[in-house]
Amino acid sequence: MASQHTLQVHQERTFCSGALSVTSTFRLLVTGNTELKHLERLIRLLTIQKQILEEDETAEPSAIPDELQPFVWWLQ
Repeated sequence: MASQHTLQVHQERTFCSGALSVTSTFRLLVTGNTELKHLERLIRLLTIQKQILEEDETAEPSAIPDELQPFVWWLQ
């Protein structure tokens, strides 16, 4: 007897989308059921990413070695 395989196809749906600024937008795609615990996990992940970005923005730029000074205009 041949075994039967069931193919389950989960379609993505746009959970929410919108504008973040004049030049950027976002779209959150979801596959499967969305429960409160999943949304809480997503919020925690985004909060951590925000903290990392804030640290990057407040970090002092590293000193540019003297030999690279002539190229600073090109690196910016």
